[in-house]
Amino acid sequence: MLLVVDDDKLVLELLNDILQDEFTVVTAADGPSALERLCALSALDGVITDFDMPHMSGLELMWQIRQRYPNLPMVGLSGTLRPHRQFVGRCPEGVVLLQKPFEVSELLAVAQRLFQPTGK
Repeated sequence: MLLVVDDDKLVLELLNDILQDEFTVVTAADGPSALERLCALSALDGVITDFDMPHMSGLELMWQIRQRYPNLPMVGLSGTLRPHRQFVGRCPEGVVLLQKPFEVSELLAVAQRLFQPTGK
């Protein structure tokens, strides 16, 4: 099961559409909602989150998740021009960074490498 977090409703729907054929997807529109959903999940294979969100940044969300799930794979999405320069050294270890816009094939390749597809 993947937890996918983005405050842009259209991006969240797009991510769900891309991933739902291979993964069970749970979505949240911001960090606090994501943490609430996380508490209700019995199993979690990974997280994909936007960095720039209201109420709680994706970076803060990833650190809070990392405290509870130290080995959970995570992907951070950024629309900034230089996401690696801005976030390298600030992200929890092992976070994969993808820059928006990304190719569908790129997202699926990262997701298949990091997470366990359900084979739906």
